[in-house]
Amino acid sequence: MDKPRAAVGEHAAGGSLSMKARQIMSSPCVTVRADTPMRDVARVMREKDIGAVVVADSQGMLKGIITEGDITGMGRCVPFSLELMPVIFGARAATFEELTKIYKAAETLRADQVMSAKVTTVGEEADAGHVVHIMLQRGLKHIPVVKEGKAVGMVARHDVLKLMTGTK
Repeated sequence: MDKPRAAVGEHAAGGSLSMKARQIMSSPCVTVRADTPMRDVARVMREKDIGAVVVADSQGMLKGIITEGDITGMGRCVPFSLELMPVIFGARAATFEELTKIYKAAETLRADQVMSAKVTTVGEEADAGHVVHIMLQRGLKHIPVVKEGKAVGMVARHDVLKLMTGTK
């Protein structure tokens, strides 16, 4: 006897790709201002255990996104990261001068200097299947969900996993 199969657009665990972005997103969306120091952005991401934050202006309008990759990427937030990769990943100990150089440069960085300004977004009513397709097609880990230009939530890979396993 054949095992029952999930219907098109559904997963056997109960998640449905016909759900809407608002149903699978994490909300509220964690945002920072453009002038937020990067050390504070990193702290917020660590404390909230999230992989991305939206950069918004004083009216809450989306201006950019900062992901873990932006922070750890080559020279974007961890200054001189290519030069100091062995130090960052523990292959050798940093000298006092190297640590001073890293911290001094990092102290001056703001969110708007690190953020990606070209942000792929979806609306609240976007089908979850469409959101997943965009994430796979573009290699994205996070997509802000917007309403009238303001981020109201974020769909991350872990939200897609929850969808696939039928948990939220």
